[in-house]
Amino acid sequence: MGGTLALLLASHKQPQAVITLAAPVKLHRPDAKLLPSISWALRYWPTKKSEAKVYQEHGFFYYPYRPLKCVTSLFDLMEVTIKRLPLVKAPLLAIIGLKDLRVNKENLDLILNQVSSKIKKGVVFPNSPHYLHYGPDKDKVITEIKLFINEIINC
Repeated sequence: MGGTLALLLASHKQPQAVITLAAPVKLHRPDAKLLPSISWALRYWPTKKSEAKVYQEHGFFYYPYRPLKCVTSLFDLMEVTIKRLPLVKAPLLAIIGLKDLRVNKENLDLILNQVSSKIKKGVVFPNSPHYLHYGPDKDKVITEIKLFINEIINC
């Protein structure tokens, strides 16, 4: 969600550059459309045991239960952000992992196609999950970010 917020902010204030990691602007899960309808009755959804295990193995914090009302707020954020993407003019680096179970590559394509940035670069890491900066390609992710920042500084 941080990348989505960064894009929204960049549509209001023109930063020197924008870098996003696994930014969702559209969720492509069929069951996601049901959340606004059921969130009034079902307040929380448990985190999958397999997902919790990954977080625990890496020493990450995770929510054992996710508040569905907050997830529906994410839909509102994404809807507003998509409409404002053409107003993003700052140089953009958008990175995504193909093993991300939350944010698929269509999000990257949508962002790159909609922003008005003259300098925009999308990078895909085939082996990385949602938490790119902790995944198997974390060193490559950091290298890409450094290269992009150096490119912007030297322009």
